[in-house]
Amino acid sequence: MKRPLHIFAALAVLSELIYYSVALESALFRDYLVAVARVSGWILSGAIDGVQVNGTAVTSSLFSVEIGRGCDAYRMCALLTAAIIAFPARAGLKLWG
Repeated sequence: MKRPLHIFAALAVLSELIYYSVALESALFRDYLVAVARVSGWILSGAIDGVQVNGTAVTSSLFSVEIGRGCDAYRMCALLTAAIIAFPARAGLKLWG
């Protein structure tokens, strides 16, 4: 049972290294933040009228939020992905996860 834990830990550390050394200052990461804002705006527009997205800003008459570092879900998605990869199951079940 230690092998999955070691795989998870290695992938978690790798994702943190990528996040802090490469991703934060890259144009690709800024594009990722814009994409997160667009998806968030699309989801919110189903429940709130007048939602607008401009770059990484999501606004309406009720709220205004800026998607930025630490508010991007990258790290949580990376940990979830590491857990799915490390889990001892068939590849088909992992893809479902």
